[in-house]
Amino acid sequence: MLLVFDGKVGADGKPFVGVIKAEMQSGFQRRLAAAKIVTEFLENIFLTPATRLYKLALFISEDVAVTANTSWRCFVFDSNITAARRENAAVYFYDGFLGCAFPENGKYETAKFFDLTKEFVRTSINDRDLRRDLGDALFAFVKVDQAPTFTSQQFGEAYLPPELRDPFNRFLEAKKFPTDRAVVRDISEMGGRLRRRKYKFGPDIEFSASPDAIRNGTVTIEDVPPGDVSDSEAASWTRITVRRPVTEQL
Repeated sequence: MLLVFDGKVGADGKPFVGVIKAEMQSGFQRRLAAAKIVTEFLENIFLTPATRLYKLALFISEDVAVTANTSWRCFVFDSNITAARRENAAVYFYDGFLGCAFPENGKYETAKFFDLTKEFVRTSINDRDLRRDLGDALFAFVKVDQAPTFTSQQFGEAYLPPELRDPFNRFLEAKKFPTDRAVVRDISEMGGRLRRRKYKFGPDIEFSASPDAIRNGTVTIEDVPPGDVSDSEAASWTRITVRRPVTEQL
């Protein structure tokens, strides 16, 4: 159920309009009828004390008297949003229904570019060596490059094969990432996503290392082709070389 309500807020009484996407529930109520306590089953009840609010929005007027030229500030809550992953918010709610968009800022857009590029590489490229090379390039492009701004075209032209550049731009545009302007490079909200590189080998083996260790050769990861093994196994395998002693086992 969609609930829409309005009122005034603040010392100056600025008008606001609120929107709640309320989840429907079922439950029981108890009432007294003809000296008896009657228990009734109710369907489609909402906003009970046990209800979680998953999606809501509040539009607050900038003016006390609303006119056609009044600006509104919008605050959106979505239970999927985290401090580091605002893009987890449901697009159908904040964009399709409310007509809102996230403010353009370097922290958000740098993280979004990083996550979208990883998704594109993972879902669009079958060649394992190319996927790994592009993963290394993405870390260097986002974290190591010292230019204050960047564009998606710069990454595509520097690292993607020519046949993947247009699909990459279309993918970003479909995800509402700006491809027609520069983005301020700001990794201050990306946390651990740039501190460790993680590699998976099937369902039961994982390996992680810092991007610096991969880049400076402290750790090397090599695919060994089929037949190049001492026990004559046919399947290809991976050789990981760590140029440091074991210091701890977790």
